[in-house]
Amino acid sequence: MSDNPLGIKRFGPVVFSVQNSEKQALRFYKYLGMKKVFSSPSEDMVVLQQSDVFFLLDSRPTARARAQKQGNVISEIGIRVESADVTARELEKRVPRFSDGAVELSRCKETGAVLLKAPHDGEVFFRFLEDEQPLCSGVPTLSLATTDQEKTPLFQRIDHIVTNTQKIAPMVAFFEELF
Repeated sequence: MSDNPLGIKRFGPVVFSVQNSEKQALRFYKYLGMKKVFSSPSEDMVVLQQSDVFFLLDSRPTARARAQKQGNVISEIGIRVESADVTARELEKRVPRFSDGAVELSRCKETGAVLLKAPHDGEVFFRFLEDEQPLCSGVPTLSLATTDQEKTPLFQRIDHIVTNTQKIAPMVAFFEELF
C-alpha cells in the first residue's frame, strides 16, 4: 500500500464558525498579518491568506449560531489532495468499517470536493479538494499566488492541527483507519 493512499498534499483552507466574519478578520489581520483575499457581498464569509495558509471565516446563520453556543471554533479542516476522485474511492473503502454512523462521507455537488464527518464531540468535517477546486459555492478558487505578501509572514504553512475531544479512542481509531 502507498504511504499516501489519499494523495494528501497539505492543509487548507481551515474554516472557522464565527459570530462576525469582518470583526474576526480584523483580528487575524492585526495579530497574524493575514490579508483578505475574498469577502462575500453580505460579508458573512471572509477568506484570509498568509503564504500557503487560507482561513475562511464563516458567519452565515448556521455558523453564527454554532459560534454563539461554542465560541469561535474550527468547523472544517480542508485537506488539499492530488485527486478528489482517487481520495473519494480510497475513503469509500474505509468508511464502511465505521458502522455506528459517526463517520459520514459525501461529495459536494457544486464543487466536487469530498466531505467527511469525523466521530467527534462536535461537528468536525474534513473537506478534501484539489488545488483548482473552489472551497464552496460562492467562494472563488483559492490560489497560492492570490496575494503578494507585504511583509515577512509570521507563518507559512500549517503542519498540524489539534482537536479536543472527550472521546479519544474513537478519534484515534478514526485517524488510524482513514489516514
